[in-house]
Amino acid sequence: MRTYTRADLEASIVAWDEALGPHPRERARWARWRRQAADRGILYPPLGTRWDAWDAEHPTPLAIIGQAISDTPDTLRDAIGRSRSWAQVVGIIIHARAAHRATAVLRDRDRAYDGPAGPDEREAVVVLRRVLERIGDS
Repeated sequence: MRTYTRADLEASIVAWDEALGPHPRERARWARWRRQAADRGILYPPLGTRWDAWDAEHPTPLAIIGQAISDTPDTLRDAIGRSRSWAQVVGIIIHARAAHRATAVLRDRDRAYDGPAGPDEREAVVVLRRVLERIGDS
């Protein structure tokens, strides 16, 4: 665990207050991640404001990490555990999302290649009856 000066700690609290705003629910949502990041030496919040959107053309680190809290908390936990900066965390999250999208694309291609499923039970019975009727007629 890393130690900090009192001035660093107080400055980081002010920075987090500015980044997250006065909403207790938002502060509580970030509390676990703030602690984990501080244990890794990341005391200050990522760049951005509470109004930033993660799906913007150029999302801020705060928006990306905020969305990861909701969407991929396991990836976020692992990313913080392997990182020494928010930039590294964001890089890991972006890479994981890209890998997930690539997997989804391949899965969709596999489904399209497999084609539609065969006939259901009712259709199979109708086709079999027609075949047997043809055999009986000949």
